[in-house]
Amino acid sequence: MKDLVQQYNKIQTVKQWYIDSIKDLSETQFQDKKDEKTWSIAEVCYHMYLVENGTIKLINKNLKEQKVNNKSTLENWIKNKLTILVLQLGIKFKAPKIVSEFPSNITQEEIITLFQQNTNDFTSILETLPKTLYDKQIFKHPMAGQFNIQQTLNFSLEHYQHHQTQIKNLLR
Repeated sequence: MKDLVQQYNKIQTVKQWYIDSIKDLSETQFQDKKDEKTWSIAEVCYHMYLVENGTIKLINKNLKEQKVNNKSTLENWIKNKLTILVLQLGIKFKAPKIVSEFPSNITQEEIITLFQQNTNDFTSILETLPKTLYDKQIFKHPMAGQFNIQQTLNFSLEHYQHHQTQIKNLLR
């Protein structure tokens, strides 16, 4: 359990970078889009909240419904590694609608609160997850399929870092 929390702390470090990067932006800097095809910093941050929150909800649902029974396979490992490679290469693909619908206006303070709630909820899962479930399929990525908890954390970290680059470009 401690090792999972330590792994999540890497994600938390990147999330803290997001918070530090947005907290002093003007409303205009936070909300403005370069063009209609580009997300604003606010939208990128809300997307990150939605993805992590959806991950938490799905893990909790699977645990509650006792759907965490199947052992992670070599195929799951390969798909996880390929998904991470795609993120590292900066290859763009359209985000599913469920994680790309944004409120018309969200503040930095709201994002920070949402990030903190996700951190609390994810940490709670990681602190209580039995070791017997570590190698079980616990989360289904919409494109890459089933991941175990460590693969889920690896994906989450890479996803945050992928969009970190996007925010750095928007801050220029």
